[in-house]
Amino acid sequence: MLLIRNGVVNLNQEWHKVDLLIAEGKIVRIGHTLQRAHHMDEIDAQNKFIIPGLIDMHVHVDDQIGNYYLADTYRSGTEVAIQNGITSFFTFITQKEDESNSDAINRAMRKTDGNLFCNVGFHFTMKSLASMVEFHKNPKDGYACRSIKLYTTYKKAGIYTSYKQMEEYFRYFSGRQVIFLIHCEDEAVLEAISSDFALRTSHFELLDNAFSHTLLRPPAAEVEAIKKVIDLARKYDVRIHIVHVSTAEGIALIEKARSSIKLTCETAPHYLCLNDELLSEPEGNRWLCSPPLRSEQTRKDMRHLAEKGKIDAFATDHCAFSTHDKDENKDDIRNVPNGIAGLGSLPHHIYQMNEKDPKESLLFMSRHLSKNPAKILGIFPHKGIITQNADADICIVDVHGKSRNVQSSLSDTYEPYPKVKSQLHFSHVILKGHPVVKDGKVIDMNNPKGELL
Repeated sequence: MLLIRNGVVNLNQEWHKVDLLIAEGKIVRIGHTLQRAHHMDEIDAQNKFIIPGLIDMHVHVDDQIGNYYLADTYRSGTEVAIQNGITSFFTFITQKEDESNSDAINRAMRKTDGNLFCNVGFHFTMKSLASMVEFHKNPKDGYACRSIKLYTTYKKAGIYTSYKQMEEYFRYFSGRQVIFLIHCEDEAVLEAISSDFALRTSHFELLDNAFSHTLLRPPAAEVEAIKKVIDLARKYDVRIHIVHVSTAEGIALIEKARSSIKLTCETAPHYLCLNDELLSEPEGNRWLCSPPLRSEQTRKDMRHLAEKGKIDAFATDHCAFSTHDKDENKDDIRNVPNGIAGLGSLPHHIYQMNEKDPKESLLFMSRHLSKNPAKILGIFPHKGIITQNADADICIVDVHGKSRNVQSSLSDTYEPYPKVKSQLHFSHVILKGHPVVKDGKVIDMNNPKGELL
């Protein structure tokens, strides 16, 4: 049993100075001046805030993407996550052409075995509707199909879903307890722009200028895809979650459609904190991601919408590649792997959106990095909130810690935010009732306590 004393606790988005009693992985009692028994461990949280464990619902780790293998393994990814208060993240299983459902799941599970410092859940991308239907009807290895990832682009990569195919998915899963995560960039728009751009631009400029990526994948592609997905979703009783929205126009479409369909969205910190001017730098290839970084005006607009609560959740789309792999083909942007790190810096960016008011900022964090993601993913109220009988995934934070540079990844990858510092300090992280982080460091590197969700 564990007793946490003297902290200021976020109870349903209100602050209360109470004690927490934890037993068998659950919060069993919340009250004032709880008495400690001789067999209890105790943490004194004096002058600190206590919030629910954070959730990053969009992470890529330990997988092959195109010609490159990701820089972060499950071990390094979950380590940097738990150090920064992220007690759960969700990553992806993408079925290969020659794999069965069971083989795809087992391939991922073998990598997780003994390597999880935080909890990990999966989203699935299956090679066909028939494959997904079979998996839904006959879950493999205890995994029910709760979230499906679809892409309206990446035809060459073999993961593209046409709108006709998407409608077949929606028709089958209408009324079922499954959520669709959708990457929205319209492939037809992208193909037309690519052809036109090649005709109007010299070969040299197209290949070695990272800023060209913003021209090849413009805001219009995202907006068009969001429109079409919303129109399809109106016909069926399905839950839709639009990932990494990067445009104010996209958010406006989503906001307008909320009353008629079950629709949520997320954006990533890089669309709130960075702009496309970085892509004009000599090392611009290091910030290549899809959708690309947008203009400074768009960044400001997105930040404003985020602060107003128009975005349901923040998630990193953490997709870190090694420094070698990012630089190997920098003279040909078509061959630079798309993706940047972000996992370890996520809470720091969101906290700094309202850093001058720590209490309000921590409540905002708890809503958009805990409660809302848990609700979207169907794991609320077991996770995402501090309440009696909830899982004891808890962060004890000091808002006046020593200022230090954020660290998005522990691997050999470029830091997207090299100048960003933070005083937000995770003095303790509790995972299913076990203290696993103290003073920002994992307590026992030889005994990871994360579980598969």
